[in-house]
Amino acid sequence: MIREQKYQAIAGLPMLLLFLVAAAFEVAGFFNGVADGSPALAVGSALALLLTLFLAAGLFVVNPNEGRVLQLFGDYKGTVRIPRSRPSSCGRWSTLPRPCSRSTTTTTT
Repeated sequence: MIREQKYQAIAGLPMLLLFLVAAAFEVAGFFNGVADGSPALAVGSALALLLTLFLAAGLFVVNPNEGRVLQLFGDYKGTVRIPRSRPSSCGRWSTLPRPCSRSTTTTTT
């Protein structure tokens, strides 16, 4: 039998703002690389943008009276019950979106 483990996820709003700022810099870096004829800067910025979008896909919202079950590669990692937007992370500093990490909504009473 699996016992519930409370998981304290970091706040999602600062992560969302970080992703948006990073994406803006990466898009600017891409266009600067294309304009300057620097393929390394253009390719590096494009890859960084793809990584940022991959990580941003792991954000989720916990509504009042609900919880989110976090799974990493199918293994239960914990339940988030604090109502806010959160990154779906099974480690404090990593955010792995689906299919690597999955969150499932549960209703509490």
